[in-house]
Amino acid sequence: MEVGHFVLLFALAGIMAAAVRCRPEYTEVLLPGAVVLSAGLYAAHFSVSYALSVAWPALEVGRETISGFGNIRHFNQYQTWTLPLLGGAVLALPRRWRVARGGVFGLVALWWTLVLASNVRGTVVAMALASVVVWVLFRQASHRWLGVQGLALLAGGGLYFLLFHLV
Repeated sequence: MEVGHFVLLFALAGIMAAAVRCRPEYTEVLLPGAVVLSAGLYAAHFSVSYALSVAWPALEVGRETISGFGNIRHFNQYQTWTLPLLGGAVLALPRRWRVARGGVFGLVALWWTLVLASNVRGTVVAMALASVVVWVLFRQASHRWLGVQGLALLAGGGLYFLLFHLV
């Protein structure tokens, strides 16, 4: 999973560079789209792994096996970089695209679920500090992004409780 994911990210970076060079006005659509695609592919991997572990309990999904990466810290670093961008992707979508916004918001909530499930401290501390810095620097303009992250954290906490404690 790890090598394949990095190869995919490298390919996406090349596609992004070519697209931005040809049409720079689409950058604000392409960058969040690439992040959402990357996180969505991982979410599909996790969903299949989790469903298989529920169907066959011998295939346990735990802290070290949750990511599919060779080291859980690699996955957590990836989450730390993408979590703020996913929140921005929710806000970048037009309001009339309710289904797409809901899907990306669900992805942000799942990302928070996986942060909580992997028992990582660095991502939580980084997001807390980033939230404070964003609020200090942008005040009123930060409220929507902070709201998305806060609601996604609450939804992710509920999903974590459901997936890892009730099932």
